Amino acid sequence: MMTSEIENRVIALAASPAFGSDGTCFAASDQGLFKTVDRGETWSSCFAGMAQLEQVLTTAVAVSPAFAHDGTVLTAIPGGIGRSTDRGLTWQFARLPLPQPVVTSFALSPDFANDRLAFFGSMLDGVFRSEDGGQTWTAWNSGLFDRSVLAMAVSPNFSSDQTLFAGSSSGVYRGTNRGRAWHPVDVPCERHTILSLAVMAAGTDGYRILAGTEAHGLWISSNSGGTWRQVDRDVAGGTIHMIASATGDSGDDHTIVLGDDALMCSADGGMAWHAVEGMPGQTEDIAELIITSAGPKVLVRTVDGRIHPIPMPVMNDNGPR
Repeated sequence: MMTSEIENRVIALAASPAFGSDGTCFAASDQGLFKTVDRGETWSSCFAGMAQLEQVLTTAVAVSPAFAHDGTVLTAIPGGIGRSTDRGLTWQFARLPLPQPVVTSFALSPDFANDRLAFFGSMLDGVFRSEDGGQTWTAWNSGLFDRSVLAMAVSPNFSSDQTLFAGSSSGVYRGTNRGRAWHPVDVPCERHTILSLAVMAAGTDGYRILAGTEAHGLWISSNSGGTWRQVDRDVAGGTIHMIASATGDSGDDHTIVLGDDALMCSADGGMAWHAVEGMPGQTEDIAELIITSAGPKVLVRTVDGRIHPIPMPVMNDNGPR
Protein backbone atom coordinates (compact mmCIF):
# COMPACT_ATOMS: atom_id res chain seq x y z
CA MET A 1 0.00 0.00 0.00
CA MET A 2 1.30 3.45 -0.94
CA THR A 3 0.98 6.42 1.39
CA SER A 4 1.99 10.08 1.16
CA GLU A 5 3.15 10.11 4.79
CA ILE A 6 4.76 7.79 7.30
CA GLU A 7 2.55 8.01 10.36
CA ASN A 8 5.19 6.58 12.67
CA ARG A 9 8.29 7.88 14.42
CA VAL A 10 11.14 7.74 11.91
CA ILE A 11 14.44 6.77 13.52
CA ALA A 12 16.83 6.74 10.54
CA LEU A 13 16.98 7.56 6.83
CA ALA A 14 19.24 6.15 4.12
CA ALA A 15 19.18 7.48 0.56
CA SER A 16 20.47 5.87 -2.60
CA PRO A 17 23.80 7.39 -3.71
CA ALA A 18 21.93 8.17 -6.96
CA PHE A 19 18.97 9.76 -5.17
CA GLY A 20 18.94 12.63 -7.66
CA SER A 21 18.05 10.24 -10.49
CA ASP A 22 16.36 7.25 -8.84
CA GLY A 23 14.57 9.09 -6.00
CA THR A 24 15.10 6.13 -3.66
CA CYS A 25 15.25 6.49 0.11
CA PHE A 26 14.54 4.14 3.02
CA ALA A 27 13.08 5.14 6.39
CA ALA A 28 13.46 3.02 9.52
CA SER A 29 10.61 3.64 11.95
CA ASP A 30 9.08 2.32 15.13
CA GLN A 31 6.54 0.43 13.01
CA GLY A 32 8.47 -0.98 10.09
CA LEU A 33 10.76 -0.06 7.20
CA PHE A 34 9.49 2.16 4.39
CA LYS A 35 10.73 3.01 0.91
CA THR A 36 10.17 5.83 -1.54
CA VAL A 37 11.19 5.91 -5.21
CA ASP A 38 9.80 9.39 -5.93
CA ARG A 39 11.86 11.55 -3.55
CA GLY A 40 9.45 11.19 -0.65
CA GLU A 41 6.18 11.92 -2.42
CA THR A 42 4.85 8.44 -1.59
CA TRP A 43 6.03 5.61 0.66
CA SER A 44 5.41 1.87 0.82
CA SER A 45 6.21 -0.74 3.45
CA CYS A 46 9.22 -2.93 2.67
CA PHE A 47 7.72 -5.70 4.80
CA ALA A 48 4.21 -5.68 3.30
CA GLY A 49 2.66 -9.13 3.47
CA MET A 50 5.12 -10.28 6.15
CA ALA A 51 2.69 -10.49 9.06
CA GLN A 52 5.26 -10.69 11.85
CA LEU A 53 7.46 -7.92 10.47
CA GLU A 54 5.22 -5.35 8.81
CA GLN A 55 5.07 -3.18 11.95
CA VAL A 56 8.30 -4.28 13.63
CA LEU A 57 10.62 -1.72 15.22
CA THR A 58 13.53 -0.90 12.88
CA THR A 59 16.31 1.08 14.56
CA ALA A 60 18.80 1.64 11.71
CA VAL A 61 19.08 1.38 7.93
CA ALA A 62 21.91 1.64 5.39
CA VAL A 63 22.31 1.29 1.63
CA SER A 64 25.35 0.04 -0.23
CA PRO A 65 27.66 2.65 -1.80
CA ALA A 66 27.18 0.55 -4.96
CA PHE A 67 23.40 0.42 -4.56
CA ALA A 68 22.80 1.02 -8.27
CA HIS A 69 24.63 -2.23 -9.04
CA ASP A 70 24.14 -4.53 -6.04
CA GLY A 71 20.81 -3.23 -4.67
CA THR A 72 21.90 -3.97 -1.10
CA VAL A 73 19.99 -2.57 1.89
CA LEU A 74 20.61 -3.42 5.55
CA THR A 75 18.19 -2.75 8.39
CA ALA A 76 18.07 -3.62 12.08
CA ILE A 77 15.12 -5.26 13.83
CA PRO A 78 14.96 -6.66 17.38
CA GLY A 79 17.37 -9.60 17.49
CA GLY A 80 18.42 -9.53 13.87
CA ILE A 81 19.68 -7.80 10.73
CA GLY A 82 17.58 -7.71 7.57
CA ARG A 83 19.40 -7.83 4.23
CA SER A 84 18.01 -7.20 0.76
CA THR A 85 19.96 -7.47 -2.48
CA ASP A 86 17.13 -6.38 -4.79
CA ARG A 87 16.51 -2.80 -3.63
CA GLY A 88 14.25 -3.79 -0.75
CA LEU A 89 11.85 -6.11 -2.58
CA THR A 90 12.77 -9.34 -0.75
CA TRP A 91 14.60 -9.91 2.52
CA GLN A 92 16.77 -12.42 4.36
CA PHE A 93 17.33 -12.13 8.11
CA ALA A 94 20.39 -12.95 10.19
CA ARG A 95 19.85 -13.72 13.88
CA LEU A 96 22.20 -11.83 16.21
CA PRO A 97 23.94 -13.55 19.15
CA LEU A 98 22.56 -13.35 22.68
CA PRO A 99 22.22 -11.07 24.51
CA GLN A 100 20.52 -9.40 21.56
CA PRO A 101 22.17 -6.03 20.84
CA VAL A 102 20.14 -2.89 20.14
CA VAL A 103 21.55 -1.51 16.89
CA THR A 104 22.10 2.26 16.82
CA SER A 105 23.92 2.84 13.51
CA PHE A 106 25.47 1.18 10.47
CA ALA A 107 28.72 1.93 8.66
CA LEU A 108 29.62 0.31 5.33
CA SER A 109 32.99 0.15 3.64
CA PRO A 110 33.26 2.54 0.67
CA ASP A 111 34.33 -0.57 -1.31
CA PHE A 112 31.47 -2.67 0.06
CA ALA A 113 30.71 -4.11 -3.39
CA ASN A 114 34.08 -5.88 -3.34
CA ASP A 115 35.20 -6.31 0.28
CA ARG A 116 31.65 -6.93 1.67
CA LEU A 117 32.59 -5.27 4.98
CA ALA A 118 29.82 -3.81 7.12
CA PHE A 119 29.70 -2.64 10.74
CA PHE A 120 27.08 -1.64 13.26
CA GLY A 121 27.23 0.03 16.64
CA SER A 122 24.98 -1.03 19.49
CA MET A 123 23.56 0.55 22.61
CA LEU A 124 25.39 -1.66 25.13
CA ASP A 125 27.33 -4.33 23.23
CA GLY A 126 29.88 -2.38 21.20
CA VAL A 127 30.66 -2.87 17.52
CA PHE A 128 29.75 -5.83 15.33
CA ARG A 129 31.44 -6.67 12.05
CA SER A 130 30.35 -8.59 8.94
CA GLU A 131 32.70 -9.85 6.23
CA ASP A 132 29.99 -11.27 3.96
CA GLY A 133 27.77 -8.31 3.18
CA GLY A 134 25.61 -8.60 6.30
CA GLN A 135 24.80 -12.31 6.30
CA THR A 136 26.70 -13.07 9.53
CA TRP A 137 27.92 -10.80 12.34
CA THR A 138 30.61 -11.00 15.04
CA ALA A 139 31.41 -8.61 17.90
CA TRP A 140 34.87 -6.96 17.61
CA ASN A 141 35.50 -4.91 20.75
CA SER A 142 39.20 -5.30 21.57
CA GLY A 143 40.22 -1.99 23.18
CA LEU A 144 36.69 -0.58 23.08
CA PHE A 145 36.30 0.21 26.76
CA ASP A 146 32.95 1.98 26.35
CA ARG A 147 30.53 -0.27 24.49
CA SER A 148 27.67 2.20 24.32
CA VAL A 149 28.16 3.16 20.65
CA LEU A 150 25.81 5.84 19.35
CA ALA A 151 27.41 6.76 16.01
CA MET A 152 29.83 5.28 13.46
CA ALA A 153 31.73 6.57 10.43
CA VAL A 154 34.23 5.04 8.00
CA SER A 155 37.38 6.66 6.64
CA PRO A 156 37.04 7.65 2.95
CA ASN A 157 40.45 5.96 2.52
CA PHE A 158 39.26 2.76 4.19
CA SER A 159 40.60 0.47 1.46
CA SER A 160 44.14 1.64 2.27
CA ASP A 161 44.07 2.80 5.91
CA GLN A 162 41.46 0.26 7.18
CA THR A 163 40.18 2.85 9.67
CA LEU A 164 36.75 3.66 11.08
CA PHE A 165 35.42 5.58 14.07
CA ALA A 166 32.87 5.00 16.81
CA GLY A 167 31.23 7.68 18.92
CA SER A 168 30.45 6.40 22.41
CA SER A 169 28.91 7.70 25.61
CA SER A 170 32.40 8.76 26.76
CA GLY A 171 34.23 9.88 23.61
CA VAL A 172 35.56 8.86 20.19
CA TYR A 173 37.32 5.59 19.36
CA ARG A 174 39.41 4.80 16.29
CA GLY A 175 39.12 1.30 14.84
CA THR A 176 42.14 -0.06 12.98
CA ASN A 177 42.83 -3.22 10.99
CA ARG A 178 39.30 -3.13 9.55
CA GLY A 179 37.70 -2.74 12.96
CA ARG A 180 39.54 -5.57 14.71
CA ALA A 181 41.14 -3.27 17.31
CA TRP A 182 40.01 -0.01 18.94
CA HIS A 183 41.89 2.92 20.49
CA PRO A 184 40.61 6.06 22.28
CA VAL A 185 41.01 9.29 20.30
CA ASP A 186 42.41 12.24 22.22
CA VAL A 187 39.61 14.76 21.69
CA PRO A 188 39.73 17.76 24.07
CA CYS A 189 36.11 17.09 25.00
CA GLU A 190 36.81 13.46 25.91
CA ARG A 191 34.54 11.76 28.42
CA HIS A 192 31.54 13.47 26.85
CA THR A 193 28.83 11.65 24.92
CA ILE A 194 29.29 11.66 21.13
CA LEU A 195 25.89 11.66 19.41
CA SER A 196 27.00 12.09 15.79
CA LEU A 197 30.06 11.55 13.59
CA ALA A 198 31.10 12.27 10.01
CA VAL A 199 34.37 11.63 8.17
CA MET A 200 35.34 13.09 4.78
CA ALA A 201 38.45 13.32 2.63
CA ALA A 202 40.96 16.11 3.38
CA GLY A 203 44.12 16.41 1.33
CA THR A 204 45.81 13.60 -0.55
CA ASP A 205 45.73 10.87 2.08
CA GLY A 206 44.09 12.42 5.13
CA TYR A 207 40.55 12.97 6.28
CA ARG A 208 38.47 15.41 8.29
CA ILE A 209 36.47 14.22 11.32
CA LEU A 210 33.43 15.98 12.77
CA ALA A 211 32.18 14.93 16.20
CA GLY A 212 28.90 16.20 17.62
CA THR A 213 28.58 16.07 21.40
CA GLU A 214 25.62 15.95 23.73
CA ALA A 215 26.48 19.15 25.59
CA HIS A 216 29.73 20.65 24.25
CA GLY A 217 28.97 21.51 20.65
CA LEU A 218 30.81 20.48 17.49
CA TRP A 219 34.49 19.49 17.28
CA ILE A 220 36.51 19.17 14.07
CA SER A 221 39.85 17.59 13.23
CA SER A 222 41.32 18.45 9.82
CA ASN A 223 44.34 16.15 10.17
CA SER A 224 42.86 12.69 10.67
CA GLY A 225 42.34 13.14 14.40
CA GLY A 226 45.78 14.57 15.26
CA THR A 227 44.45 17.88 16.61
CA TRP A 228 40.96 19.25 17.21
CA ARG A 229 39.19 22.58 17.36
CA GLN A 230 35.80 23.48 18.73
CA VAL A 231 33.41 25.32 16.42
CA ASP A 232 32.26 28.65 17.84
CA ARG A 233 29.57 27.80 20.37
CA ASP A 234 27.44 30.67 19.02
CA VAL A 235 27.33 28.75 15.73
CA ALA A 236 27.13 25.14 16.88
CA GLY A 237 26.98 24.98 20.65
CA GLY A 238 25.11 22.75 23.05
CA THR A 239 23.79 19.50 21.63
CA ILE A 240 24.69 18.42 18.09
CA HIS A 241 22.00 15.89 17.34
CA MET A 242 22.96 14.96 13.78
CA ILE A 243 25.73 15.45 11.22
CA ALA A 244 25.35 14.66 7.52
CA SER A 245 27.86 15.13 4.72
CA ALA A 246 28.20 14.52 0.99
CA THR A 247 30.54 15.40 -1.85
CA GLY A 248 28.87 17.31 -4.66
CA ASP A 249 29.43 16.82 -8.38
CA SER A 250 32.01 19.62 -8.31
CA GLY A 251 34.03 17.80 -5.64
CA ASP A 252 33.09 20.19 -2.83
CA ASP A 253 32.34 18.74 0.59
CA HIS A 254 28.97 19.78 1.98
CA THR A 255 28.16 19.33 5.65
CA ILE A 256 25.03 20.00 7.64
CA VAL A 257 24.54 19.80 11.40
CA LEU A 258 21.42 19.94 13.52
CA GLY A 259 21.87 21.76 16.80
CA ASP A 260 19.45 22.79 19.50
CA ASP A 261 18.42 26.00 17.77
CA ALA A 262 19.41 25.84 14.10
CA LEU A 263 20.23 23.78 11.05
CA MET A 264 23.71 24.92 9.93
CA CYS A 265 25.64 24.15 6.75
CA SER A 266 29.22 24.44 5.54
CA ALA A 267 30.79 24.01 2.10
CA ASP A 268 34.44 24.42 3.13
CA GLY A 269 35.07 21.59 5.54
CA GLY A 270 33.62 23.34 8.56
CA MET A 271 35.56 26.61 8.52
CA ALA A 272 32.51 28.78 7.81
CA TRP A 273 28.92 28.00 8.76
CA HIS A 274 25.59 29.44 7.64
CA ALA A 275 22.01 28.83 8.66
CA VAL A 276 19.90 26.75 6.28
CA GLU A 277 16.88 28.74 5.19
CA GLY A 278 13.47 27.25 4.53
CA MET A 279 13.65 24.79 7.40
CA PRO A 280 10.22 23.29 8.11
CA GLY A 281 9.09 24.17 11.62
CA GLN A 282 11.51 24.30 14.53
CA THR A 283 14.60 22.19 15.18
CA GLU A 284 12.64 20.02 17.60
CA ASP A 285 10.33 19.11 14.70
CA ILE A 286 13.17 17.39 12.83
CA ALA A 287 13.26 13.64 13.33
CA GLU A 288 16.08 12.78 10.92
CA LEU A 289 18.08 14.34 8.09
CA ILE A 290 20.41 13.27 5.31
CA ILE A 291 22.26 15.14 2.59
CA THR A 292 22.47 13.88 -0.98
CA SER A 293 25.10 14.69 -3.59
CA ALA A 294 22.35 15.53 -6.07
CA GLY A 295 22.19 19.27 -5.87
CA PRO A 296 23.27 18.75 -3.12
CA LYS A 297 20.02 18.70 -1.20
CA VAL A 298 19.06 18.13 2.40
CA LEU A 299 16.22 15.74 3.13
CA VAL A 300 14.59 16.61 6.43
CA ARG A 301 12.18 14.14 7.98
CA THR A 302 9.85 15.94 10.39
CA VAL A 303 7.61 14.64 13.12
CA ASP A 304 4.51 15.26 10.98
CA GLY A 305 5.44 12.31 8.78
CA ARG A 306 6.74 14.24 5.77
CA ILE A 307 10.03 14.50 3.90
CA HIS A 308 11.05 18.07 3.07
CA PRO A 309 13.79 18.56 0.44
CA ILE A 310 15.78 21.75 1.12
CA PRO A 311 18.43 22.98 -1.36
CA MET A 312 21.82 23.76 0.14
CA PRO A 313 22.65 27.47 -0.24
CA VAL A 314 25.23 28.35 -2.90
CA MET A 315 28.26 29.84 -1.16
CA ASN A 316 30.54 32.70 -2.09
CA ASP A 317 33.18 34.54 -0.06
CA ASN A 318 30.50 36.55 1.72
CA GLY A 319 28.35 33.58 2.69
CA PRO A 320 25.20 32.09 1.19
CA ARG A 321 23.50 33.58 -1.84
